[in-house]
Amino acid sequence: MVTRSTGTLDGDVIRLDAPLDLPQSSRAELTVQPLAAPDARWAQFLDELDALGNDQPIGSGGTRLTRDELHERR
Repeated sequence: MVTRSTGTLDGDVIRLDAPLDLPQSSRAELTVQPLAAPDARWAQFLDELDALGNDQPIGSGGTRLTRDELHERR
């Protein structure tokens, strides 16, 4: 069975984006290929989206509940 997955290198550990369908402690052969860096346009879009959210926040205008009201059990 051949499975492709993506993940993030964290020190000496690769943290997969999704679990694999393999039993615990299974041995596997890995081929690691770095992904391309994110497109500069994508980073610019995210910056613009953050700026828009700061300039025009979305508020529901509804009642603000306290923590106790949110966790009230009936």
